[in-house]
Amino acid sequence: MASETRQDRVLDAALSHLRDATRARRRVCGDLRGMSAEVRLLWGPAWRVVAEAPRVPVVVDVYSLAHGPGSRSFLELGSAAFDAAYGVDGAPEPIVRELLDEDVRERIGRLSCERLQIRDGLVDIRKRHHFHFDEHREMGEALELAADLAAQVGALSREAEAALVREAGRAAGPYRGGPDPGVLASLTAARDHEVSAARRRTRRRWNKSRAAAGALIGGWFLFELVVRGL
Repeated sequence: MASETRQDRVLDAALSHLRDATRARRRVCGDLRGMSAEVRLLWGPAWRVVAEAPRVPVVVDVYSLAHGPGSRSFLELGSAAFDAAYGVDGAPEPIVRELLDEDVRERIGRLSCERLQIRDGLVDIRKRHHFHFDEHREMGEALELAADLAAQVGALSREAEAALVREAGRAAGPYRGGPDPGVLASLTAARDHEVSAARRRTRRRWNKSRAAAGALIGGWFLFELVVRGL
């Protein structure tokens, strides 16, 4: 019963923070600063915030080294405490680093996020909770973080696109009247290759994490069957 009550508190917290929210059995959907958002209960106990974001060529994967798949970090951000607690992957690297500034790193650590991803037009934050936590405060912080990241990733991506055009324009010279199409295509292809490689690594890491979770749940059910059979 305690677990059900805790789950209710998580969903009630989501209802209080989202506009025009509706509640189903294990999730709440609503509006977050004009974007669609969903809070979903997971097994664990854990919950997940998924918010709509601009669909831009950016991939970010931040995963807890304590609860996540335990793979190495591809990017170190220069914060000893954060780099020891979280692995980071993503592309383009300058955008990933700017998104994960000191303020965002502090917010991720304060929430004890299990995983944070930005990909395919979504910001996805997962948190595993224990017996003592402030559902209302932490849900509000998670939703605010998702909304801030969704807004920022769009702005940073637009700036990065403009920078590519300026670089291609410099290559074209002062009399061309615009960016060099070949240079712009080459710069864009290099960016897309970097993003695709990060997306593949993230997908492999996610599949590995799901397989480990499935094995854990299967082992727990087997243990229950053996105990009950005895």
